[in-house]
Amino acid sequence: MIMLFQMFHSGIDLDPEVFFQLPATATTRGHQWKLQKPHATNRARRNSFAVRVINDWNSLPLHVVSAVTVNQFKAKIDKHWAHCMYDVPTQDG
Repeated sequence: MIMLFQMFHSGIDLDPEVFFQLPATATTRGHQWKLQKPHATNRARRNSFAVRVINDWNSLPLHVVSAVTVNQFKAKIDKHWAHCMYDVPTQDG
C-alpha cells in the first residue's frame, strides 16, 4: 500500500501507468486514484503485486489516500484497518 501511495504522490520515481491500468473514465466513486483490475488468466499474474493490491487500494476511503506524507498515510491506514477489524501487527510480534 505504501508503494502505491508513493507512486501516486510522487514519493518515488515510478509511473503508475507502467504497472496499473487507470480507469478509462474520470468519474469514479471514492477517490480519484482508483485502479482498474486487469483480467489475469494464470496464477502467476493473479498473484503479482499489480493485481493483488488493487481491491484493497480501491476500497480505501478518500481521507486515507489523500494524506500529505507517507507517515500520515501509514497512521491513517492503520487506523482505518483497525476500525475495519483487520489484525494490525504490533512491534511486539
